[in-house]
Amino acid sequence: MMECVQVVADELSLLRCGNKFEKVLERCNLDASRLGLEPLSVPRIRKPPARFTGTAEAHSAVTVSDYCKPQFFELIDTATLGLAQRFTESVGLQTFSKLEGILLIRQVDEAQLQAYSEIDGTDCTAACYVSSKIRYPHSF
Repeated sequence: MMECVQVVADELSLLRCGNKFEKVLERCNLDASRLGLEPLSVPRIRKPPARFTGTAEAHSAVTVSDYCKPQFFELIDTATLGLAQRFTESVGLQTFSKLEGILLIRQVDEAQLQAYSEIDGTDCTAACYVSSKIRYPHSF
C-alpha cells in the first residue's frame, strides 16, 4: 500500500510545473466549449482598501492563467501534504504495516507482539511457518 501512495505522490509532483498547468487549463477550455459552457474568465477585480495596500499597487491577475495557477499549485501541495500526513506519518498505519510483515514476510517482532496478549510469539512463528508451507509448499 505504501508503494501506491508513493506512486500517487510522485505523479502529483510531476503535475507541479507550468507546462502541465497550461495543458490542464487548455483541456478545461476545450471541455467547456464542447459542453457549451462559458469560457473561463478572470472574476471582477475589486480594489482593496488603502489601509491594506498603502501606497503600493494591489496585485491583480490579468489572465485566467495568472488567476488559476496559484490555486492549482496550492491544490497539488495540499494533496501531497495530506498523503504524507495520512500514510507516512501515521503511527497506526506503521503498526499495521509491521503486523502485515509478521503475516506475509514472517518477520516476527517480539516487541510488536507484546502489545497483544492473545498472541504468543513462538506460536506465531510456528503458525507463520505452517501457513507458508500450506500456501507455498516448495519454499524454505
